Amino acid sequence: MNLANRHLRFLLLFTMGGLLGGAISCNPGIRRTQKIRVGCLPVVKTESRIEIVLADLLHGTLTRHHRDQVYILPLNVSFQSIDLDSIRFPDYLRGYGERIRLDYTLLLEVDSLSGSDWIVRWTLCRPQKPEMTVRDTVSTVRTGWIPGNLYRTLIRETGLEPVTDFRLEMPPPPLRKPLGRARFFLLAGVWAQAEIILKEMLGIRPHHPATGLLNADVWIHKRISGVYTPDEREPKSIRDFLTRLPDSVDSRHMRLAQIYILDEDWNAAEEALHRVLDKSPDDSEALFWLTRLHPARYRSFGFSNRDQILKRVIDLNPASIKARLALAESYFIRHRFDRTRHCYLDLLRIHPRSIDGWMALGKLAIIKKDFTEVIRIHERILTLDPENADAYYNLGIAYYHENRADIAQKMFDRAVILNDHGDAHYYLGVIAESEGRREDAIRHFRTRIRSRSGPDDAFAEEARKRLYLLVNPDSDSFPQGHE
Repeated sequence: MNLANRHLRFLLLFTMGGLLGGAISCNPGIRRTQKIRVGCLPVVKTESRIEIVLADLLHGTLTRHHRDQVYILPLNVSFQSIDLDSIRFPDYLRGYGERIRLDYTLLLEVDSLSGSDWIVRWTLCRPQKPEMTVRDTVSTVRTGWIPGNLYRTLIRETGLEPVTDFRLEMPPPPLRKPLGRARFFLLAGVWAQAEIILKEMLGIRPHHPATGLLNADVWIHKRISGVYTPDEREPKSIRDFLTRLPDSVDSRHMRLAQIYILDEDWNAAEEALHRVLDKSPDDSEALFWLTRLHPARYRSFGFSNRDQILKRVIDLNPASIKARLALAESYFIRHRFDRTRHCYLDLLRIHPRSIDGWMALGKLAIIKKDFTEVIRIHERILTLDPENADAYYNLGIAYYHENRADIAQKMFDRAVILNDHGDAHYYLGVIAESEGRREDAIRHFRTRIRSRSGPDDAFAEEARKRLYLLVNPDSDSFPQGHE
């Protein structure tokens, strides 16, 4: 199975949970809270992806009613640590729960259809205890649904204080299928597909909160992707929609904060983050976005520096890849390489298939010039992602420095085939020049010069110098500032 399919399969599952104590080697001294931690793993079997909608609603409803007793992890980060081939085995679920410090692991499946209803099966696992299975019926017609059997079981097992109005407010039937599919694609990072489905929803119920929140999420993903030039009218219309939503829609302030940050409206962003964190101080997603503000703004949130915030995010959400990478990068730029490496290894213990984690560990090995380790790491990456051009390029670097030019050339050739890797062209030119293949060297150097990223592009400048000497063999110098 290729990596793209594995990534989509990963999206069949995601987690939610709370917080327990537990050591994180790269962030000692973090304060702990004693909140119940539950992991909800929806297994998507239906075309509508209704399991994602149900789990998302359960996440929000548990947070709203029990935020002082239960900490809920963000739903978009934890699925990457799951072994899909083992997810149905109770022993694996217990081990998985221990790995990211869960009290309970909850498997969610839409088991069957009964007339106009769905039969939802919940399997609850807890370390050292046998699993329990309960079932609830979800009406495909009503918008308000009470998962009574599950809620009673959670109350009995966890000791939560019950509330009388625990109900999941389902979106209207016409929105459920497109909403589930759109959320699925957003979790996969395929915002273009989610945007297509969003247009369908805008044609059905344009003013429904589910449609507006999805619209905001698509816009945020597009901005983060870096390939989108925003229409200035679009974020204003989204901001206006979010502002009009009732206070019961807790997530609106988080979306507003993200939009303000992406638009660099720092005062509004700080105010929106205060609205989120004053109500839910353990919101790890809001805390991570806080790190994008100027450090002078941290004090009003009770933090003195960025590292302190990132350590808190990791303590709350051990599965946060972006927080772990950001903290490791902070250590890296200060040349604290041992701590950097510990952070990467901690990440890979939780996310053993994280390409970003392996690539970061490989970068550290390159800096240390440990090319045996570079080769080991990047061969591991290629078992996870056989078409990763950067991995082939880094393998080429390692073999080149190990004086194995024949293997290095094969690696650089593969990087060029997969992604026309610019720096691979430079090294192919160097190898060709050393072997007397003048025309090949000229071709590769010219290709690298054409992909120049700016005046500080060192590889392009070096390619220019080598090219000039190749085409002007009698010259002992070259002109400055010309290609």
